[in-house]
Amino acid sequence: MRGGLAWVLSVTFAVIGAGCSKKADDRNAASDSKPARAAVAPTPKGPASYVGTPKCATCHEGQHEGWLGSHHDLAMQTATPETVLGDFDDVKVKYFEETTRFGREGDEFFVEALGADGEPGRFPVIYTFGVEPLQQYLVEIQPGRLQSFLFAWDTRSKEEGGQRWFHLQPDEYVEPGDALHWTAPSYNWNYSCADCHSTALKKNYDRTTKRYSTEYFEINVGCEACHGAGSRHVELAEAANAAKDSLSANAGFDRRLPSPTKRIWSFSEGKSIASLSGSEPSDETETCAPCHSRRADLGGASTGFHDRYRVAALDELLYYDDGQIRDEVYVYGSFLQSKMHAAGVICSDCHDGHSTKLRWDGNALCGRCHDADVYDTAKHLFHEIGTPGSLCTDCHMPERTYMVNDDRADHRFGIPRPALASNIGAPDACTDCHAGRSAKWAEREIAVRFDSRVAHPFAEALHAARTQRPEGEPGLVELVAVGKAPAIVRATALLELRNLGSPSLPALLMRAGGDPSPIVRRSVAVAARDMPPEQRVEVVRPLLRDEVRSVRVEAVAALLGVRAGDWTATD
Repeated sequence: MRGGLAWVLSVTFAVIGAGCSKKADDRNAASDSKPARAAVAPTPKGPASYVGTPKCATCHEGQHEGWLGSHHDLAMQTATPETVLGDFDDVKVKYFEETTRFGREGDEFFVEALGADGEPGRFPVIYTFGVEPLQQYLVEIQPGRLQSFLFAWDTRSKEEGGQRWFHLQPDEYVEPGDALHWTAPSYNWNYSCADCHSTALKKNYDRTTKRYSTEYFEINVGCEACHGAGSRHVELAEAANAAKDSLSANAGFDRRLPSPTKRIWSFSEGKSIASLSGSEPSDETETCAPCHSRRADLGGASTGFHDRYRVAALDELLYYDDGQIRDEVYVYGSFLQSKMHAAGVICSDCHDGHSTKLRWDGNALCGRCHDADVYDTAKHLFHEIGTPGSLCTDCHMPERTYMVNDDRADHRFGIPRPALASNIGAPDACTDCHAGRSAKWAEREIAVRFDSRVAHPFAEALHAARTQRPEGEPGLVELVAVGKAPAIVRATALLELRNLGSPSLPALLMRAGGDPSPIVRRSVAVAARDMPPEQRVEVVRPLLRDEVRSVRVEAVAALLGVRAGDWTATD
């Protein structure tokens, strides 16, 4: 036992701490190379540092103007009379039998509420958090330790039901000491929230004093939160008479973000859906993913999403069996399931990267790639143009409400299947709106217009496995073996086969260890944990040298406890 543990720990720094494999190093080296003509703009040496949004604005005025007032700009602000939108004019709000008071003294704001010890306390409001459709407030409970208060201000208009205080856990009283109380670790800003609302954040937790001294370069989501540290870009751009095409790879940044002018979606003859005909490699989706996904943070300095983060699979507590959003999952896991992602769509094809707004309104957005003569018609939409239900998003991006008033669209872009949804206990877009109608009615309406017999790519198999039906296991095996399902689906299937104790699992894991997706390879290590030691070593050993850090981390975890005798001489 000790021998195996010692061996695994001895390689931990090699497979995790090193951060990059040789392949990754070679890739980075290649990205720093440039053609000979670029000699007029020499590549700066050393790591890049942050320069700040005002510096970026000196050259990128238009992009800066678009960013001002955006959700990223207003992600976090110092609490002032100008930034605080809630009513702090000595307002008292009841939550079950508990009363909370919101007050103000001059330009300073505070809340009076029950603290962690159950005693009334007065807590200063230091920052605002978010802006629309709700604004939260960060209060200080000890020096440097901020908590997100569980009363939020509804920033919508009165006509929309807003301009009021509301509690984020309205259905059941949360008492002091509960894991969901506002003073609990789950609502600690420093640990849980901070790194997605500020730029270049360092949590700085001192284990000895048990205190935080959290720092950030910019309070909000500035330019470099997405583009990366900009000093090398600035040096290159300011080099004397440097032509634009003389900048080093990625214009001096550590990631590849696309130029919209180089992404050309065009219609081939006879096709009603456009395809990407002009593009360049892009890290954009993975750049957005850290703050728009349900994931665990592994720490470290890497900018690669799968190096630093472990994205959640389609766990049944997070997603319905057909992949629809159930819990708050923040887009990325849904998008990975979509045909849009498979076709090469990235976030900025629909969203402006600076204002974060949609590039076009209504169905015009979808019409950029989906022929409006075919799709933006009453025949396809089942509703007359301009009436409720006639937006593409009404059916293909149904919304779920989180945090009481925040409607989030499902980014899997699914096709409504009312009968299937009814069978597996999932919602469907049709009966969400037509509440008085049945799933059978909705299915009949669809069948009149389309072939509704087209099977869902994975829902039946996943649901059958989770309900212990015999067809579940072969369905999951097929999902993995055929390899056509999205990577996050294949990864989920492996985890479900582990839960079933499938005899097919070892062979599938051996094959899946070479899957191109790190999400699948990481699930291989997780799914192998229950296997006999020798077999586990055979499956997981190659993953210790995987080029992606999250896979290596999971591989080490899977091999903890394996004895030295279970390794071969070559290991």
